[in-house]
Amino acid sequence: MKYLNGDLQDLTQQEAKSYANLAADYDLDHHDLLFYCPSTRPTDTDRDKLMRLVIPETLYQDILHHYHVSLEGGHQGIGRTYQRIRDHFQWRGLYKSVQRYVGECVDCETGKSEPRIQGESPGNLQATYPFQIIAMDHIPSILWSGYVIAKASSSRTAQTVAESYEECVFRRFGASEAIRHDREPGFMSDFFRAFNKILGQRQRATMAYRPQANGSAERMVQTTTRAIKM
Repeated sequence: MKYLNGDLQDLTQQEAKSYANLAADYDLDHHDLLFYCPSTRPTDTDRDKLMRLVIPETLYQDILHHYHVSLEGGHQGIGRTYQRIRDHFQWRGLYKSVQRYVGECVDCETGKSEPRIQGESPGNLQATYPFQIIAMDHIPSILWSGYVIAKASSSRTAQTVAESYEECVFRRFGASEAIRHDREPGFMSDFFRAFNKILGQRQRATMAYRPQANGSAERMVQTTTRAIKM
């Protein structure tokens, strides 16, 4: 801070030289806030986009809590939590701080289910443009973009499912080409089939023994439920 402010009188020649190398990556604004901005970018505009506020140690825990534990944080993993903090802030050992904080989170440890063995999903439907195919499990997710729409509902009837789709998806984006879902009665009913027929949408119900076929929706249900519960 002293070096960036031009206060060099108390520094030795060796210290001044050492600070000069570090100072190239830092800037002080008119409020004396310290920003980290790597000097490797070719233009000042590119460099400004990477400016991140340097945080004092006394605020580490507050920021970690906000980006991991709060409703906005949603108890995401180490990688996502680190990237979200890194987009705005900087401190030495940031990744290790995130790694330690997330690793010691009691809610994450007690709320996670056992991971399933991963493997290829034969015959899985692949979307090639936005909203061509959506997956539903009372929390629709858009396969092409991963966009998630969550709506609170006290009912799981076919009429409620149809009304939720019409309100949250159809009004905003139009009809989809196909809807993929599990075999819950609300999805398999004649009412919901007739609703999709009117809109010109195909239904693709997964087999009861293979819930992975609707994995995108199932995963989003798990992530959203964990964030709400915690």
